[in-house]
Amino acid sequence: MKYSRHVWLMERHILTLMRIRNRLRIDPAKLSGYSRGQLSVLVQLYLVGRARLKDVARIEMLSTPNLCAMLKKLERDGLVVHSIDDHDRRNTWYNLTPAGANVAMRAIAGVRDAMEQMFARLTAQSRQDLIVAMQTVNNILNKVVNTDA
Repeated sequence: MKYSRHVWLMERHILTLMRIRNRLRIDPAKLSGYSRGQLSVLVQLYLVGRARLKDVARIEMLSTPNLCAMLKKLERDGLVVHSIDDHDRRNTWYNLTPAGANVAMRAIAGVRDAMEQMFARLTAQSRQDLIVAMQTVNNILNKVVNTDA
């Protein structure tokens, strides 16, 4: 199948973002004492708020048993709490505790600090060009996501 240019470019952007993430060289264990997967789940809960187990598993691309084991450890550490849905007892909801939100905020700040350092090497004009280009891409992608265009 032949794919359109925008599909090819989106794939290139995703791969480039993955390379940028790898260049940040952030050791999640040093940042928080938790693995990259555990931090990702904490940040996801921080960003979306209270969420069902199956929704977090889908977003994180984890099996529900693996995610459940991870969340149990985070719960034992006092970072996550769970509750059973009153209307559908098959659903389990997870939310961050204040301590969990603190770990997530520190992780987000660590990534932002590393990105600031990485992009500080660019010229002022390159940073401005990047901002304009990223705003354009974000606006278009938000239309796609929000309208199923």
